[in-house]
Amino acid sequence: MTFPSPKGEGWLPNGGRGEVKYPINGDVEQNRRGEVNRLSRRDAFGSNEKQSIPSPKGEGWLPNGGRGEVKYPINRDITQNRRGEVNRLARRVAFGSNEKRINPLSLGRGVAAKGSRGEVKIPFHNYIYSRYLCNHKTRNKNTDHLYNQQTFMKSQKLATKFIHAGAEPDPSTGAIMTPIFQTSTYVQSAPGQHKGYEYARSQNPTRAALETALAEIENGKFGLAFSSGVAATDAVIKLLGPGDEVIAASDMYGGTYRLFTKVFEKFGISFKYVDTTNAENVSSALSSKTKLIWIETPTNPLMNITDIAAVAAISKKAGTILCVDNTFASPYLQNPLDLGADIVMHSSTKYLGGHSDVIQGALITNSQELRDQLYFIQKSCGAVPGPFDCFLVLRGIKTLHVRMKQHCENGIAVAHYLRNHPKVDKVYWCGFEDHPNYDIAKKQMRGFGGMLSFTLKDSSIEAATKVLSSTKLFALAESLGGVESLINHPASMTHASIPREERLKNGLSDGLIRLSIGIEDADDLIEDLNQAIG
Repeated sequence: MTFPSPKGEGWLPNGGRGEVKYPINGDVEQNRRGEVNRLSRRDAFGSNEKQSIPSPKGEGWLPNGGRGEVKYPINRDITQNRRGEVNRLARRVAFGSNEKRINPLSLGRGVAAKGSRGEVKIPFHNYIYSRYLCNHKTRNKNTDHLYNQQTFMKSQKLATKFIHAGAEPDPSTGAIMTPIFQTSTYVQSAPGQHKGYEYARSQNPTRAALETALAEIENGKFGLAFSSGVAATDAVIKLLGPGDEVIAASDMYGGTYRLFTKVFEKFGISFKYVDTTNAENVSSALSSKTKLIWIETPTNPLMNITDIAAVAAISKKAGTILCVDNTFASPYLQNPLDLGADIVMHSSTKYLGGHSDVIQGALITNSQELRDQLYFIQKSCGAVPGPFDCFLVLRGIKTLHVRMKQHCENGIAVAHYLRNHPKVDKVYWCGFEDHPNYDIAKKQMRGFGGMLSFTLKDSSIEAATKVLSSTKLFALAESLGGVESLINHPASMTHASIPREERLKNGLSDGLIRLSIGIEDADDLIEDLNQAIG
């Protein structure tokens, strides 16, 4: 009889007592991919091949009805299980008579029941053994949570969730970090027969890991990554058609306003801009044409707060979609899906990436229907991020909780310093108890973040320019959410696309200065502002 060698480099003749004579890639198909012919399986498992079962820890197969030692490691004698490419013997042992009704999902997240029409029940990293239990009496309703990755992640504390979201050791090497799959296409064994990946615009394993992580950290079911925050916003508006109407916040990111007014209005989509800090304004603006409500909270740059739960109730009653731009808060401080939103949008460039080294966007939802529509738009319009960018955001998410704690702590210190400065007129920060919607912010957020804006008592553009040009630690730049502190002039930078009269009407003056408080020492940041303001 022929046996696999202990190190997996080939086959041992004479009942395992001979030398390795048949290298894995010579005598049989490449074992790592599970393409082992019938003869090889019989030689490997002997007459008890049908009695071999997965080991309890999922690292291999136990011969002789489970009484033997692990001899056939998962990644050598069956398919690489992260992608669900398991040979027929492995499927029969793991899944029992229902093997044809249980298929791996093409996104590589796990195993779905009922011919791929069911939800993901078993994560790939342990699905062989756990699915074996599913078909035996050892599995019951009390142990369902052991096999549902999303349920497991939801039960974790924030720090644990951010570190482990979307992370599975690479099955081919054991690498703890998700590999960067820098490829444009994937080899197929026959037309239409592939390993869940066809073309990198449609799917990429690194992006799939990130999209899983995005869903987990926002307590959602589905995540989609885009090449920028604007690309993610663009995909949401493409859910609509000519004649449809959007209700949007009057105070919002300038790039979003530009996209709405300069791109989509000419395609017959109309936009109403209202003060969403009062949910009744949203209700009053509804019409039979309203298909989407778009809000930011906190807003950019005036830090206005909208009651997400109240607007969600209005949206659901009207049968519209509610999308919340959660960029300023981040998933660490706020989870709009938990409050009733249909879609959460992020500019992942900001707090999710956290290091000012990547451009990316994200959408998260609990709706299968919305996910399918948005995925079709993502694939068809092609605004997808590259695998290296996905890796950078995955890395950034792991430290989100640590960074956000410091952003919040520094934000408190800087906000109170500015409020007490004799030359500062007004500070816009949602953590002040006299902020108009402080109670709402306190209710729906875990903290108040590191974003704030302020004006000087000398409201001239010259006075603001002097401060903007005088800081040493605060870098004058667009963007936000990085570890380093940034200072910004919205009127001429991030919100220059909004007409001046509209800006002034919404409270965005020419002298407004926006700060993205980094994670440096707060005393140093205050000293820098002190010398710049004078």
